[in-house]
Parts: sequence; structure tokens; C-alpha cells
Amino acid sequence: MIDPRDVGAAAAAALSGAGHEGQTYLLTGPRAITYDEVAAGLSAATQSRVEFVDVPGDAAYQAMIGDGLPGFVAEQIVAMFAALRQGVAAQVSPDVESLTGSAPRDFASFATDHARLFAPAAAAAQR
Repeated sequence: MIDPRDVGAAAAAALSGAGHEGQTYLLTGPRAITYDEVAAGLSAATQSRVEFVDVPGDAAYQAMIGDGLPGFVAEQIVAMFAALRQGVAAQVSPDVESLTGSAPRDFASFATDHARLFAPAAAAAQR
């Protein structure tokens, strides 16, 4: 998980600085986190209960097809989440800090800064 602001800052640094031609960067947050941790962070930030539900690939595929998503798209989404379950996104890289000079933001900061976007509709209407 990475804060989109860090992606933007890293891209700006790579595009505006010298020596980045032909380079590939792995942009990550400061640590690998689980979807349960994401749910906990959103719960804390929005002061509401957010729960991660791990939907099996077959059930997710059938639901997406049932909602009209093309089969090839549903297959790609299921495959992506299967790879995530196997730890493909567990690697953490120093590239954001190397490019920008600042450590990447953690998920709690992202959740807090954007809590109004994740809040239940009733709570958001009261703000």
C-alpha cells in the first residue's frame, strides 16, 4: 500500500530530475500491511466499523460476472488478488525516500487525511 501523494512526489522527482532515464523504481509505503490492518486503520479514522472480508476467488469471479463484468476482466482481478494472497506485495522499497528525500507516508496518515471520503454516508452528511 502506498499513499497516492507519495506516488505523485516520486513521479515528479523522477520526471524533473536527471539520471532517471531507463530506471525502474518500486514504490511502496513504509511497510507491508494486511487488508485487516487497512480495515482497522479505516475504522479508527472514520470512527466506524470497517471489516475486511476475504472473498474466495471463485465466489468473487461469479459475483463480478453476475454484475455484468466481462469474464476476462473478472479473471484478471481474481488473479491479481491471488498473487496478493501469495505475498507478491510484501516487499518494501526505499525508492520513495531515495527519490523524494522524504519517508513514505504510512497508511494511518492516509486514512486520517482522507477519512471523510471513507466515512459512512450519514456521518459524512453531518460534517
